[in-house]
Amino acid sequence: MSMILSNFWNFLMPMSAVVSPLDPKCNYYQELAMGELYYIFNNEYPRNYTAGYSCQWIAKSPLRSQIFLSCEDLNMPKSSNCQHDRLEISSSGPKHLSESHTYCGSGSVSLILQGSTLSVVLRTRSRSQGGRFLCAITAIESNIESDQSFDIPMADRGCNCGWKNDKKITGGHETKVNEYPAMVGLVDANRRIYCGGTIISNTYVLTAAHCVHNRDASTLYVQVGDHDVSTGDDTPYSALYKVVDYEMAEGYNPITYEGDIALVKVNNINFNENVGPICLPFRHSFNNYAGNFVTALGWGQLEFSGRPSDTLQEVDLEIIANEECEQSALEPIPNSEFCTYTSGKDTCQSDSGGPLLWQNQSNGRLFIWGIVSHGAGCGSLSPGINTRVASFLKWIQDRTGQFFCVL
Repeated sequence: MSMILSNFWNFLMPMSAVVSPLDPKCNYYQELAMGELYYIFNNEYPRNYTAGYSCQWIAKSPLRSQIFLSCEDLNMPKSSNCQHDRLEISSSGPKHLSESHTYCGSGSVSLILQGSTLSVVLRTRSRSQGGRFLCAITAIESNIESDQSFDIPMADRGCNCGWKNDKKITGGHETKVNEYPAMVGLVDANRRIYCGGTIISNTYVLTAAHCVHNRDASTLYVQVGDHDVSTGDDTPYSALYKVVDYEMAEGYNPITYEGDIALVKVNNINFNENVGPICLPFRHSFNNYAGNFVTALGWGQLEFSGRPSDTLQEVDLEIIANEECEQSALEPIPNSEFCTYTSGKDTCQSDSGGPLLWQNQSNGRLFIWGIVSHGAGCGSLSPGINTRVASFLKWIQDRTGQFFCVL
């Protein structure tokens, strides 16, 4: 237990200046530093709070930012419309809670709030049986193209994503069998993998919009758990799922490739240790990525106009700043895209739609930071241009209506 609590020292500090009808000894305030992680939790955590326990936490983020809140451990008594014990979460600040989101019961919840002020109020009954909660908050750049907050629905705990099993893209090398459980191939009517994709839930796969544009969904399939697509017997986890439907991002431009992202829906992918979802970059959406290395995956051509690879390939690529990319690519690079360039290494034809993955070294989890979109040739002097997944998190949430892990 001491190891868990040692991570909580970056918690919100007591506030004395705020006038509140709640317990004056249980009011907290913090100005958030960009990208830093802060924690909010009941004073007795991980033990339950006591009856009649009511507190308020207020946080303020820098200008031109949003606040991302994730409550992974919410365990409170459930009541109709949360009339009894409840958490009230608002972006309107301490003076006005009428627009608050109210939560109770058990599960998880995440919010991206448009305002730069967050207020969290815990209200409990005098005869409460007690409960507990733990939330993390982060200030992120205001780069999500929406004027409304969104929430991830309550869900059972046991969240898991982005694991890697440590047991030729141009300049790359072959992965281990089932090393990347979230990697899939899009299969056409000729039973060939023509694009890549990434599992984000048991019913949805992320890919590039140009991979499905003007295609008949009834002729498409998603190949999961495979490695050597020429044999079909190198792993027992290989399975083929029929595509139910797909949806491209609103505003996708097939000429410029802007908004090059799509959701592909299938029926209930069977998860196991070698097939499972990637993590979405909710907590890392403030990052401008430049200077980081990401891993691209695919069964695409090993060289321009060459033959596709039978086995899944990987290559590490460096992200370059959009301003630098524009000088080389000779085209505007919007904030919803980012570029990669490493001499002699690149993605190639048929790698489109596949992921660019970043690994959090603190917990080993893999996050999808990008989707392979377009570029000039393979391994040329021109950078590869990719869709920035963080710019489409609200769209993904709105269109799937599902819970996603926040790690």
